[in-house]
Amino acid sequence: LLFALLFFIVKILVTIITNIILDIAPVFFSIHAGFTENFKLAFNGAVSFYLVLSFLIIIFMIYNNFSRHYKIWDSVGKGFAVFRKHWKSFAVAVVFATIAALALTLVGIVVKRSIFSLTVLMFFNLAMGSVFLAWLRLYALKVISHGNH
Repeated sequence: LLFALLFFIVKILVTIITNIILDIAPVFFSIHAGFTENFKLAFNGAVSFYLVLSFLIIIFMIYNNFSRHYKIWDSVGKGFAVFRKHWKSFAVAVVFATIAALALTLVGIVVKRSIFSLTVLMFFNLAMGSVFLAWLRLYALKVISHGNH
């Protein structure tokens, strides 16, 4: 719940800041209204994706501590402590995860154009999402255990 509240606060702040920036030159952005809307959509999507990846990495850290100690609240505290201690490494990890997700998205776009069955496409998307999450979990574990990327 705390992370969801933080997520919504960040999303509101990003929306307000984006609108303020776009109001600086109203003539340009009114002429290029399509660009403005696409930029807002892409930027808000990128912020949401970054926050979700950060949340997943925190969950993986908490799970890593829980699998060793089997104490719920102690694991939550240690997971956030590890995040706070190695936040620069995790920021870089999220950037690499974003690049990997973009690469998988490009592969998905190519496959979507060649697969016409919705059922096959659904299973392909499910498999690609599962592969990405498994890779992200292992990559976050590497960052946790080695402290680097």
